[in-house]
Amino acid sequence: MTDLLAAADAASRVAIGLVFAVAAVAKARDLGAFARSLEPFLTVAKPLYRPLAVAVVGAELAAAVLVAIPATVFWGFGLALALNAVFAVAIVRVLRRGVAATCNCFGAADSRLSRRHLVRDLVLAVPALLGLAAAAAVAHPATPLHWLAGAPLGAVAALVVIRFEDVADLFAPARPGTPARR
Repeated sequence: MTDLLAAADAASRVAIGLVFAVAAVAKARDLGAFARSLEPFLTVAKPLYRPLAVAVVGAELAAAVLVAIPATVFWGFGLALALNAVFAVAIVRVLRRGVAATCNCFGAADSRLSRRHLVRDLVLAVPALLGLAAAAAVAHPATPLHWLAGAPLGAVAALVVIRFEDVADLFAPARPGTPARR
């Protein structure tokens, strides 16, 4: 059981690390656009958008770094969970108000914010919770074999989260007037 938990720890660290690193870099590449995309989510003055955008990028980058370091892995998973909770609450608020917004979570996006973005955030909470549990239960650091078993799973999970809209589109019913997918 310890080996399974150590592999789960490795998978969770890779998944959370990759997702938050990619999100931070994508937002930082066009920080101005990300700051402007925050308007539907915020009830603060516009001059605060950019500092808040910088704070989000910094927090995401911190989560990615913290899960990579064994001594700070708990803080990394905790920060990832806190960020997911904040993002989920923000999405729910926007959806309830019926405000048109896009999710610039992984860079500029054309699709309108929807419940699928909330689902994605809830899905991302799973590896963070699993990572916290595994890291608490495993007394020794993961070995290379644990990383070999867990890292690919974590990378695939990260890819699914990062490209969640595309994955969801694969399973969504075709809309009238759109060509069938092959």
